Amino acid sequence: MLHRLDELYYIVDNFCKEFEPRYKKYLINIGKNKLRDRKTQVSLSEILCLMIIFQSSRIRDFKAFYYFIQRELKSAFPKLCSYQRFIELMPRAIPALIVLLNCLYESCDGSSFIDSSAIKVCHIKREKRNRVFKGIAKKAKSSMGWYFGFKLHVMVNKKGELLAANFSMADVDDRKGLINMCKNIFGDVVGDRGYISENIKSNLKQQGINLITRGRKNMKNHQLTAREKSLLCARNIVETVIGQLKHGCQIEHTRHRSQSGLIVNILCALICYCFYHHKQQKSAFILQNLPLKNYEPSLLLA
Repeated sequence: MLHRLDELYYIVDNFCKEFEPRYKKYLINIGKNKLRDRKTQVSLSEILCLMIIFQSSRIRDFKAFYYFIQRELKSAFPKLCSYQRFIELMPRAIPALIVLLNCLYESCDGSSFIDSSAIKVCHIKREKRNRVFKGIAKKAKSSMGWYFGFKLHVMVNKKGELLAANFSMADVDDRKGLINMCKNIFGDVVGDRGYISENIKSNLKQQGINLITRGRKNMKNHQLTAREKSLLCARNIVETVIGQLKHGCQIEHTRHRSQSGLIVNILCALICYCFYHHKQQKSAFILQNLPLKNYEPSLLLA
């Protein structure tokens, strides 16, 4: 991503110019027309840009990455603050990251694939010693065994482009947030056996969505058409996307020192994937969606 720094900063800076004036309208006033918005030396565009670049870099430690930027790219970021101050500013970027991610979601093409994956915050043997996520992270069991952390739900199209994403506790049923993720979806939605539910399937059918899953062994009269069988064979697309998020965008690691750091890391990893995927066509698509015509404050609460 470093070789595309100019292009990335241009897109992010244009987004921030549209986002910041609208976001400040919803801040709470204190005293005489004073907003809770202290100006910083480093701009919001630079903060977003650095966090997104880090997700695609080979440096696994953000502190080492930040010192590398200060040493090698000082001309590109002349007003960088200290590392400790930058860490304090990162949670301020969460609202902008949420809206930017919603702007980067692709449109549905009629065939969608959904799956969930474990986001481990520490080794399962150290769950009782973890203090950062004590009382928040949960213990659950996936197809790969027991883990301690959270769960990420991802929906993609046939090209592997993100359509929706959701973050939940580890012990939450996959079917619980399925309807909310299908708000702007139509056609076929393909999932694994964890999404089997007659009530959800009938509710989605009323919205024009056909939920396709493989049947369990104890299920009767579960016959699939030739198209549904071919879509089930292509379900590994979403698993490939999750693999790229984990190994290429660093969406999962055990070095978090705050709860807000986990949220920032997941949002930046999803955004980084959106920029990285189809990079030749992505710039024009992003610039078309930058005016934020569909921006609503409710996106920050999604």
